[in-house]
Amino acid sequence: MLSPFIAYLAENYVKNEPAPTEGRRARKLGLVAQFWNLPKEEKDRLAQIAEDTVKSAALADVLEAIRAEKDEDVDVVFGGASPPAGIVVRTDYSNEEAWTSFVDALKEAEKDLAAPENEDMTENTSSGSAGQPGAEGAVESESESEDEEMDADTPGAGSSSVASESAASLFAIVSPLASSPLRPRLTGISNLAALRLFNEVDAVRTPAVPAGARRVRPGNRLVDLDGFVEAYSGAMVWVYDTQSNVDRAVRVVNQRVESYGAATGDSWRARVSFLPELQLNLASGAMKIDFGGLDRWDYKERQRNIAEANSNNSE
Repeated sequence: MLSPFIAYLAENYVKNEPAPTEGRRARKLGLVAQFWNLPKEEKDRLAQIAEDTVKSAALADVLEAIRAEKDEDVDVVFGGASPPAGIVVRTDYSNEEAWTSFVDALKEAEKDLAAPENEDMTENTSSGSAGQPGAEGAVESESESEDEEMDADTPGAGSSSVASESAASLFAIVSPLASSPLRPRLTGISNLAALRLFNEVDAVRTPAVPAGARRVRPGNRLVDLDGFVEAYSGAMVWVYDTQSNVDRAVRVVNQRVESYGAATGDSWRARVSFLPELQLNLASGAMKIDFGGLDRWDYKERQRNIAEANSNNSE
């Protein structure tokens, strides 16, 4: 089913004259900001168009034309090629030794996953939520990762290019050179900023509100605004930050909410040795992380995302 934002995109994409250096993603982000400023009645009208099987057929053709347009930012990072299923984004450049050790450990974990004895790995991995046997040890809440010290491996050869990957790699590793204009853009970025750079934006209906619960007030676009929520699609984003230099874990970024009350851009930390297995299972839908219904997302990152999204509402 298409979304109300796709209906808005179809009506306004051509009208919205792009800046000379503006790519597809930047144009869509400008339009989604306009969408959020629409009155609820207009959002509901667009949702009805998107959910009408006859009217939505015409939208699909417009959407394909938009998707075919180039995107300058992503072309620079990936050289025009499509990114793989996951993107490890380096946002801290203060400890080269720790970064190199992390990259080596990630490559080793991918080799271990590809070993013959692990070919049936997905069958033995939980298809439920974190905390069940298959996910045990892979996922950390923020408080757990702060209390645990990790031993560093002997450093090896890391990546210093904008984006690198082996032929069989599950991940593109984005680590711009010091001279690259991309490095300042990535340094210390929020989860939301990373999604906007590497994923496609959308706005969809919120999940159902649980019985006995109330809608979030005041509303915001990452949780619930007028019954809709911002969402992203594309490669999964794994953020290497300052804390990663110590705990050798990354922020796993939530592209869209699966249950009411969570927020788009929420994150939790996952250790490097588990990343390939998590990438396979999360991308395939064999595993979902919901912490058994408990809100164990990184609250500080959520507040940072919401503040950033709210500042965009006035643009």
